[in-house]
Amino acid sequence: MFQLQQVSKFYPQHRVPIFYQATCSFPKQSFNHIGGVSQCGKTTLVKLLLGQEKPNSGEMLFEGQDIRQFSKKQLGHLRRQTSWIAQEPLFLSDEDVWENLVFPLKLRKVKEPDLSKAITPLAEKLGLTSILKQPLKQITPTERQLLSITRAFVTNPKIILADEPTQHLSPEQGRQVLKFLHDAHKQGSTIIIVSQQIYSFWKLKPNFLIKQGKIIANV
Repeated sequence: MFQLQQVSKFYPQHRVPIFYQATCSFPKQSFNHIGGVSQCGKTTLVKLLLGQEKPNSGEMLFEGQDIRQFSKKQLGHLRRQTSWIAQEPLFLSDEDVWENLVFPLKLRKVKEPDLSKAITPLAEKLGLTSILKQPLKQITPTERQLLSITRAFVTNPKIILADEPTQHLSPEQGRQVLKFLHDAHKQGSTIIIVSQQIYSFWKLKPNFLIKQGKIIANV
């Protein structure tokens, strides 16, 4: 599904490249956990996969086509298939929790009662039921993280990119989120998690590591 071929990425303000001739692949319907220390390039990798960032050299392929050459329509198609659990997610800041959850469904023309059918079970499992009508400005960082995660699952995406998905969460909440990710994988989604935290707390061993500009198999 995704392939990096000799990808290099650097920023002028950094003395060393984030990635240097990095090569790896994430097959369709695979479960991937990528580890690495802080600021090693985990979030940059996610943005490269989404086409938000472009490599300075090398190829970023999605289903055999170079993402750098995608038209706006092709990028839109990729992103509609993808849910991104970001470290700093974007919300509708003037709306309540419910409106933030239904927003991606409304973009897909989903209407009541199907909105409630999609959201209510997820909200119950992640403990959001009591705050669904609460203004976004009044919820805690933990609740924001749970909102971001719940929103990622409501569209049954083919691809889930999860950047530190368990930050701000309790051990029990973290276990629930990882179960959601494993269940989505069993149902056919491609999962790509980037984290330095998950192995320490939940013992999910990374199958890749970002180290010295490379993405290496962790065997």
